[in-house]
Parts: sequence; C-alpha cells; structure tokens
Amino acid sequence: MLVVGSLMWQFNSNIKLQSNSFDLPKEEINKSQIFYQIEIKNITQKDNILTAKTQYYNILNNKGTLNWYSSLSYNTNVTPKFFIDNNGVPSKNIKYKGKIYFLNNNKNQARINHFSPNKIIVEVNASEKDLLILNMNYNKNWKSNLITIGQYNGLLSLNINKMGQYNVVIKYLPFSFFIGLIISFISITLGIYLYWLT
Repeated sequence: MLVVGSLMWQFNSNIKLQSNSFDLPKEEINKSQIFYQIEIKNITQKDNILTAKTQYYNILNNKGTLNWYSSLSYNTNVTPKFFIDNNGVPSKNIKYKGKIYFLNNNKNQARINHFSPNKIIVEVNASEKDLLILNMNYNKNWKSNLITIGQYNGLLSLNINKMGQYNVVIKYLPFSFFIGLIISFISITLGIYLYWLT
C-alpha cells in the first residue's frame, strides 16, 4: 500500500510540474488533403533544430520533409513541391510535375485512388503508350498486377502499354517478408508439436 501511495504522489507531482513546463502556444495545423514533399534549403549542422521542428510540423500537416533530421543517411530522387529557406519561407519548385505524371504525353491521365505504405492503386486513362512516373524513390520490391515496374532517374515508373481506362495495383512485397513468414510458421508448428509431445 505504501508503494502505491508513493507512486500516486509522484504521478501527481509530475502532472503539476509538466503542465507548467510547456508554455509555448500550439502551432496551428492546416492538414493538406494531398500529400507532397518539401526540402529545406541551405541546411548547416547547427540548423538541425530547425529541421527537426519543421519535420514534426510537416508530419502533422501531411507533408514530407526530404532532408529530414536523422542519423541515417539515404539518397532521394524525389522532386519536392516546395523549398523552405532558413527563415521558414516556402518557394515553389518549378521542376515539380506532381505526385504522378506521364513522361511524354499530356493527353494520358492518371490519378492515385489509394495510397498506403505498401499498396498504391492508380487509375490510368491512356490513349498512347507512355511511361508513368510516381514521384517516389524506386525500390525493386514494388510489384504490379498489370504493368512492368522500373525506374526513371531513380523514381518509380510504370511502363503503360495498355490503352483505355483501368486500375493498376502496386504492392510492396519484400522477399524478407516471405522469409519471416516461413520462419514464423515453422516456429509455431514446431512449438505446437513440442508442446504436444510433453
């Protein structure tokens, strides 16, 4: 009983202390309906606080930060929609063509109907053969039900050969997922068998 009372006193003390610790007003969130990427220009090592703050704010607003603050290094080929300077002022990127676009033919149309981390459904209306570019990094683990997937300048691309209006389903299926699934199945089966033996 003494332990419970001590924990309750600490819990109460922490609530009072923390309620006065964060006195900054909450920033207004204007969540974008369409996800897009931004890039912060001219970042130096001392600007990591700005990057981390902007990164969190962007996540809340349904925006991605290409040069996010992390100890991991990676290369990205994604074209950002906006550049943000050190003062937080955005400027439009004139090279941005959209989240999805055709490389050569403006008569062809496409739009993303569903987007999740491992599944994308694209509605295509094509009148000519063309290359459909998704403004996201290429990875060999993306698979499609109808279309050949490749890369164009490091971005995910779909080789559109079929004319007409149809949906293309793209799924992210890494080989390691299947290995993990097989190992899990074998482990569970072996565990049940060993339990049954005893």
